[in-house]
Amino acid sequence: MPRRAWLPPAAASAWRRHFDTLAGAAVTTIKRAALQAGLEVIYSATMVEGVQTLAVVGDLRPREGFERLLAGTGLPVVEDKRTGVF
Repeated sequence: MPRRAWLPPAAASAWRRHFDTLAGAAVTTIKRAALQAGLEVIYSATMVEGVQTLAVVGDLRPREGFERLLAGTGLPVVEDKRTGVF
């Protein structure tokens, strides 16, 4: 099963949020980025265990911020067509 992280539909909106998330353990950085984006993020702690993410700094749309955070990790931001969740 591929690793995935999901964002709620609000993540697709045009508004930007300020991200200031250091590189580090995905289990920590995903939570921090979600707080900065003002979103709830659903992911499996087991699947992100041992995964390191990149730093993300700047004013970005939530989806863009999470795509940068997860770049190169094998944890894509994926939209669920049935629910609209990313």
